[in-house]
Amino acid sequence: MHINITNLNGYPDYTFSKNNKYLKIFFTNNLYWSFDDLSSDVPVDYGSFIITKENSFIYNLFNKLYNNITYTRKKFFDGKNITWVSNNNIYNKDSILKISKEEDNIILEFAKREKKDSDHLMNEINYTINIMFNSDLINYPFLNMYHQLISYKLEYGEMPARSFTEIPGQLHIEEYIDEEIHKNQILTKKC
Repeated sequence: MHINITNLNGYPDYTFSKNNKYLKIFFTNNLYWSFDDLSSDVPVDYGSFIITKENSFIYNLFNKLYNNITYTRKKFFDGKNITWVSNNNIYNKDSILKISKEEDNIILEFAKREKKDSDHLMNEINYTINIMFNSDLINYPFLNMYHQLISYKLEYGEMPARSFTEIPGQLHIEEYIDEEIHKNQILTKKC
């Protein structure tokens, strides 16, 4: 797997590529995962990207994400697969991300729920499936993973243009979690 790190809009963008398939993780007011299959001659409505142990840091990052969601967001986990619907959905018709684990592989499956009328306007859109994660608390595992990717970038001596705490919504999420923990501790003491 090849990893390319660029810096657009002041935040690092990560592109993972293997066999003409691309997974791009980037932040522009919201977090996005984008899947491209350039090996296909026809527009794609479905595609998969497999994370293997060839890069242990990246594999462990996706493995932690999988485990985190299975324990903390159980309504998205059916016992084998995590199913996440893009937050960029209008009437629930946008893309779906399914994450599963088989042996030493993390499998990311992307699917378009319904073709949009605008898909024919730009040829490259037909080959791309996007998942948006807004800065809501429910998406915290994905935002946290992006923060850990920044750590990966720092490991190679590159500084991102902005710190993770400057990403809109992140500081609020951390404060919210601290407040909820504090509230639960107070309630527990009173009971």
